[in-house]
Amino acid sequence: MALNPLSSAEPAISSSMATIGRRWMGLLTHLGAKVDFTGSMTGLNTKALEDYNNVVAEIERSYQASTGTITVLPDEILVPIFESFTQVSRKGGRWTHTSISPLSFVCKRWQRIIIGTPSLWSIVVASDEAEDALANAAVYVQLSRDHPLTIIYDLGCTVIDQMALILAPHYSRVKSILLQSRSCSTSLEDTHLQLLSLPNLERLEMEESLIGDTSKRTVIDRFMRRKSPLTNRLSLGKLSFSRLISIEDKLRALTVSISSVNSRTKNLRTLGSIDSLKDVTILGGAWSIEDDSSGQYSIGDGPLSWDILQLPAAPLTVTTNLTSRCTALRQLEVTIKLTWVNFLLDIITDCRSLQFLGLKIILGGEVYPSHAMQFPADRSVPTLRSLHITYEEETPTLLGFSISFFTCALLNSTPFLWELRIEGQRIFLIAEIIIPHIKVLKHLKIASLYCLSSGLASSVQIERLQSLQLRTDFTIISNLHCDTVEILDAHLVHYWRWRCTLSSAKWPRLRSLKLRREGAEKINIRLDFLELEELVIEGFSIISAVLYSLARHPTDLPCLQRLSLRGDEVEWDMLFIVLEKRILAQKDGVSPLDTLEIHGRISPFLQYDLINLVGGRLFNRTTNYELSVHYNHEILFDDQIPGCASCHYRLIACNQDVIPGAESWGGTPPPYPETVSELLKRRARRMDYLISVREHLAELRQIECPAASEMITLTRYSTLPPLYNFDM
Repeated sequence: MALNPLSSAEPAISSSMATIGRRWMGLLTHLGAKVDFTGSMTGLNTKALEDYNNVVAEIERSYQASTGTITVLPDEILVPIFESFTQVSRKGGRWTHTSISPLSFVCKRWQRIIIGTPSLWSIVVASDEAEDALANAAVYVQLSRDHPLTIIYDLGCTVIDQMALILAPHYSRVKSILLQSRSCSTSLEDTHLQLLSLPNLERLEMEESLIGDTSKRTVIDRFMRRKSPLTNRLSLGKLSFSRLISIEDKLRALTVSISSVNSRTKNLRTLGSIDSLKDVTILGGAWSIEDDSSGQYSIGDGPLSWDILQLPAAPLTVTTNLTSRCTALRQLEVTIKLTWVNFLLDIITDCRSLQFLGLKIILGGEVYPSHAMQFPADRSVPTLRSLHITYEEETPTLLGFSISFFTCALLNSTPFLWELRIEGQRIFLIAEIIIPHIKVLKHLKIASLYCLSSGLASSVQIERLQSLQLRTDFTIISNLHCDTVEILDAHLVHYWRWRCTLSSAKWPRLRSLKLRREGAEKINIRLDFLELEELVIEGFSIISAVLYSLARHPTDLPCLQRLSLRGDEVEWDMLFIVLEKRILAQKDGVSPLDTLEIHGRISPFLQYDLINLVGGRLFNRTTNYELSVHYNHEILFDDQIPGCASCHYRLIACNQDVIPGAESWGGTPPPYPETVSELLKRRARRMDYLISVREHLAELRQIECPAASEMITLTRYSTLPPLYNFDM
């Protein structure tokens, strides 16, 4: 069970809040009756406003004093956090590793823990891309003590000779080596001496760009001839299969590329003869899935003890032969044609321990009747827990019936399935067919789900689902009744209801909601969730609609802690109104916003104002009209304002001479409303104008300027720059 590092601080927080609560609530109530949400605080009682902000600062100090930071966590929690920070990951096809060194300077306690934990220093990077690679390697091999080592070895490293001198005394500790190539100035042939000197190596992996390197064959041959213990995990691509026989009692995991048409059958027989193999990944294009010469393949008939098999596109005979012999499979990834559905159950029901099935399905032009998609009722795969289906081609509308029936047949044959993912480019699945068959799933992801009619016949209830990810229209989302779903990720497409509501009535446990919307059609949406803690919205029209809804109904999301706006199209005046209304709605039980995340460029002066508002402070901020000018939604471009196209519409001066004048846009914006209530009432007219200028503004955003950042994350306790003072 995950521990909450702040749980121990909650009593202290509650005590502090109780001490100043009455004073804070009274001031909040007083100000709430006076604030007009236009940015001006001049009409307020100056003393009351100053007292309120002082109380907010007192609450902040009390919170920070009682919770401290992550540094107060016990060692047994900090060490796993540090270990996850240093794990090897793949980024852009390359292995990367984050150094633990900077964290050791946070405080003396962290320094003691980090230096005293050998596992945190067990990954050595031999690459020119790593700053001070030689010095770091020397430190890492010493502080890792006797812990097994992993080496990320870049074949383009120019200091590999010096690196070898540092690593040589510790070769016996090297368990894993990850080979990659930046410039490949060093060939694999030059690497074999290092490989041959690693007596206890258990894992050797090469990046995909090295697969097919002809020099590798010689290296691997020499590597396999050595008499010292051999690796049990290889990722080698094309290799000399004859050498695999010599390590049949060692090798457990193998990734290979079978691309030779002439030797494919022989190579598969070789794989089948290695009794120790458990995890097999086969790459390459030795076969065509359309190959009709299936009778030519004879790749053995004995049982295989493999636990994991990843197989590329191959003829039906090859696929069924291998899978039927692997009765102990736990994970299977295979490419099939939709016409093979009658054979699919034969493939998977013989695997008595199958838990994960990944299907890449190649579609044809045929439409298959529903009865062709039925599996016998007495045949099922009770062990299967996770099913991932990827369609490799665009799905014609009529074929949507076929793949929908096919998916339902699989669901009916996997009674204990708890995760289903269906992905592909513009696939077409039919909600009326799929949804009634979703019975015991806990996690569901469907790339595209459509309704044939204006909506489902009735509200459909899903009983056990915990997370749901769909690319669909709002008709489906609004008709689902999901009592157990906690995470909803909806990518909304063209079929909309113009007015719609999502609420706790049908999603009572929803805690995280992500809504994405493409296009600029005018919409009206209301979100009313009692327990929602995280809200992510992406896309011009839906950001605008959600902010408008929250401005009108500030108590609709009382538990919201994290708000993320993803897009370059935030209406700043509306966002500021929302934040101020949530501050004042705390007297009605609305929780303060902990985190505001904005993706897209934002000017520094807006960051200052937002930090104050997220922190709960009220002050004389930028007026709503100026905020609207900042985004050029309500006025024409003023050619008297200096700056480039990127900075101009944020009222920032810069050194570039590109100045968009009034002639560049001939639209006539409506006058800016004088009051917030008038602004909210006139939203329909405002939206019409926003949509009309959207394309023009998008052109301006193509010009980048370093004066604006790409993304900011603000929290309740973000620190203001020392020279910034807001006016009371």
